[in-house]
Amino acid sequence: MNSSLVIHPSDPLNPQDSPHQTFGCRHQNSNNCSNNSMEKTCAFVTAKNICKKPPNGWAKQYENLLMLADITNHIK
Repeated sequence: MNSSLVIHPSDPLNPQDSPHQTFGCRHQNSNNCSNNSMEKTCAFVTAKNICKKPPNGWAKQYENLLMLADITNHIK
């Protein structure tokens, strides 16, 4: 497993993140993820390191991180 692809769920968004996918793995315990190493689904085996099955709460977390990024950009 490429540990550089394990990204904490509260780390800033990547350009490839969306409510339905993540760049890298944002699962709390990626080793126990039921989709770990699944072809065309798991960040650890896709060519572009995209997870097509992010955690269940990812869409809400994505929105939170998007708002946080927007607030941070306005402060700068």
